[in-house]
Amino acid sequence: MDEAKRLCDADAVVDGRVGIRAAGGECTGPEVRLLGPVGVWRSGGWHSPTSGVVRAVLAVLALAEGRPVTQDQLIEIVWSRRSVGSAAPALTVAIHRLRKWLSKTAGPQASLEWTPSGYSLNIPGGTDVAAFRRLVAHAETLDHAARVDALAQANALWRGPAMADIPADCADEAALVRLERERIDAVRAYAHALLMADRPAEAVNLLLPEVERYPLDEPVHSVLIEALAEAGRQAEAFEVYERVRSSLADKLGVDPGRQLREAHLRILRQQTVTATGWQPDGLPPRPVPAQLPASVLPFIGRERQLRELNRLAAAGEQVAMPVLAVVGKAGVGKTALVTHFCHQLRSRFFDGQLYVNLRGYDGGPAVRPIEALARFLRAVGVPAEQVPIDVDEAAGMYRSLLADRHVLVVLDNANSSEQVRSLLPGSPGCLVLVTSRDRLTGLASVAGAHRVILDSLEAAEAVDLLGEVLGPDRIQGQPDDIVELAEACANLPLALRVAAAQLADQPHRRISEYVAELRGGSLTALDLSYGELGQQERHLFQLAGSTPHVDLSVEAAAALAGTTVETAERLLRDLADAQMVIVTDAGRYGLHDLIRAFAQSLGPLPLDGLLEHYLSAATLAAKSFNQHWPMVRSASGLLEPAEAGAWLAAECDNLLSCFRSGLVSPMWTWQMADTLFFYLFKSGRMSDLLTTHCHGLAAVRALDDSHAKAVLLNQLGIVRHHLGQYDLALNHYRHARRTWERLGEAQHVASAWDNIGLTLELQGRFTDALTSFDNALELLDPIADRQVRGVVLHSKGTVLGRLGRHVEELEHHQEALLIAEQDADRWNEARRNCGIAKALTGLGRYDEALPHHRRALEIVQQLEGRSQEAPMYYFLAVTLRLAGRQQEAHEVLERGLELARRTEHRHGQALIERLLATIVRPTDPARAVMHERRAKELFALLRVPKDLVAG
Repeated sequence: MDEAKRLCDADAVVDGRVGIRAAGGECTGPEVRLLGPVGVWRSGGWHSPTSGVVRAVLAVLALAEGRPVTQDQLIEIVWSRRSVGSAAPALTVAIHRLRKWLSKTAGPQASLEWTPSGYSLNIPGGTDVAAFRRLVAHAETLDHAARVDALAQANALWRGPAMADIPADCADEAALVRLERERIDAVRAYAHALLMADRPAEAVNLLLPEVERYPLDEPVHSVLIEALAEAGRQAEAFEVYERVRSSLADKLGVDPGRQLREAHLRILRQQTVTATGWQPDGLPPRPVPAQLPASVLPFIGRERQLRELNRLAAAGEQVAMPVLAVVGKAGVGKTALVTHFCHQLRSRFFDGQLYVNLRGYDGGPAVRPIEALARFLRAVGVPAEQVPIDVDEAAGMYRSLLADRHVLVVLDNANSSEQVRSLLPGSPGCLVLVTSRDRLTGLASVAGAHRVILDSLEAAEAVDLLGEVLGPDRIQGQPDDIVELAEACANLPLALRVAAAQLADQPHRRISEYVAELRGGSLTALDLSYGELGQQERHLFQLAGSTPHVDLSVEAAAALAGTTVETAERLLRDLADAQMVIVTDAGRYGLHDLIRAFAQSLGPLPLDGLLEHYLSAATLAAKSFNQHWPMVRSASGLLEPAEAGAWLAAECDNLLSCFRSGLVSPMWTWQMADTLFFYLFKSGRMSDLLTTHCHGLAAVRALDDSHAKAVLLNQLGIVRHHLGQYDLALNHYRHARRTWERLGEAQHVASAWDNIGLTLELQGRFTDALTSFDNALELLDPIADRQVRGVVLHSKGTVLGRLGRHVEELEHHQEALLIAEQDADRWNEARRNCGIAKALTGLGRYDEALPHHRRALEIVQQLEGRSQEAPMYYFLAVTLRLAGRQQEAHEVLERGLELARRTEHRHGQALIERLLATIVRPTDPARAVMHERRAKELFALLRVPKDLVAG
């Protein structure tokens, strides 16, 4: 009962807005608790399964928060390191025991359900993990005093190490690492809140145990030395700094990072946190990618190779860039070995695991280094629009970001040393594993890669693998036949799995008969397995091999085969059971490169159904993703923007592979390039846009379609404009404009003139820009073309403001606003209210400007996504400052800065940082220098011309 009371007292307490109990409220349930011993809290009582395995299964399902978890995922997490005869029956028993335990302890409110997507746990009270995360997120919105209370409550939810009573060999290591990182971040945020509330001694007591646990954690040490200084313990602060600096140098060979250096500098200058109001960057926690695919189960043998990899990895910790290459022929199990090995190591690489299939041997286009780098950079937190399109620049950014991180990098199916060279980080804290059929001699000589040569399984290992899949009852009395089967499969793991899967589906067939078929001609296990498939399964398998895709969704497979989704799902499950396709963690289906080659040897099949599905689905998703446009919003059957974005993100690599495959028609190519433009642009994937539009332009030349060519050139101009390549952008726009002029398409000509004007503005050529906007307006009918007219009026008004012609600026924005209001175009209504406010500010009519600023912010805050809100805070602050309301301007800028960082709006952040530097300079010169430096760095990153930065 004491334990139960302690659990209740440590419960989350905050108001109902974030869905957690109010302070002092009753502990209700049922609720799964994972931040300490694992169990369920219900009606004042604590209950925990007696079996460690059942607790492990409960934890995995609870962390999924109601989402289905597949059988393979459960087996991979809970049983991959346990010595059990067969994991599937053990899982069935564990699920049965968990259901029985839940019905007894959690009551009818809790349910454990199975669907074809997997097992899902539904507990009305949720989990303490979810409560912890809600409290931490909610704390970010509060002032310092309230933030202290919220973070104290969040930290009180921890009753010890997460999932403390789950046996080590069945614990979810990735989840443990992730939760511990979240705990540390929350402790650090709590300590900082205590500092800002002028309670430094409490912050010191909170942080001292953490630096003992994590002697190389720089962010925690940064806050600790500031807390010590605030508490009047400067000598200790300097000692802590020197200790961590020395440890970093001795153990990692690196100097302290920027955050720790700046904290040290502030102490030297005696700039205390509470006196200056200084805060850490406030950037969101950097992402921790977990991209490793699931291990192949059961994993049998390779003990010698695993020992060798462990030895090399340990030795590699002493060198600058440890690289391990596993090389061998197709089907020998390179990916399976590396994946299994990496799952054993992942807890050591707490900053994440990166994985890419370089597709060096699957018959389609291999992944280019720039594509792999772009994926990795996005995964480690680089906003897509900041990912360089030059491979050397991207590789430099990648190495810099990983320089102070412990990241495991897996480069699967590389076809050459050159393909992977740009993907090698330079950090001693990272480990790289490469798989290839090539011997990668260049990688060994240039990068010092250690090679592990992989061959077929040992005979005993091959027999063990067959026995594990077929079960002891099946092989009893047929030991010689099992050995012969392994030999007939050349002891290759892939062939063994295919043969075992086929025999498992034919329980009465003697193994000797199967071996005789293999040896009776030139047939392989793949031939026999394919021959045993039904007609529909064979057809879908051959179609899947004909695609250039990484994987297929069930819906895409249905379109490919011309069947229903239900039928496609059944066929894919049959193919997976036969080991002819691989099921990915995301519930999609792919082909091993050797099996893909076999499918392709059967002859290509037309992909018309799939390509038609992709074009229609992508068109719907693109419209839905962009539905704030008035011309899109009226369309019927749109998806939710988030749903559309998720579909586009999931299928984007497959769609891009179509462009490079040579399998698609010119008409499909240009239409898909046009369809994907807004999504790729909004996602910042400029390199991919250049790829789609290069292929698209070649396609429209083949079609001799002038209008399509102009559309793609205009879009390419937008891309070049965004990249700061203004002369190239103008060249594309002018080509598009001349083409549309020949075709007599006045509205498109006007749009091209508007784009030309926007680019000329960024070159500082304001008079030329006005001429372009006037050319556009002359072509537009005030009624029929009013939407485009509104866009041009807004553009022209902005340039008039830059020239100081504020009366005309105001008139243009007012007319543009009227159009937006007539069309119920909320997004442009917000932008044009902001434009009016800026014009009124230029005229010195500050009190009239402020309501328009606030109206713009009010509208943006109601829209889906708030990516453009940050710069509106900047313009509001400008007006407030000019009106003499300095304190209000400062407060608005602080809110805007936090939002700009959270939404990664770099231009808005740059504007705000620059104005903040001006405001704080009289009272805090050091902080002003910091803001000014960040603003310059951001403007340089965004390639904003110097004259506009100064303006």
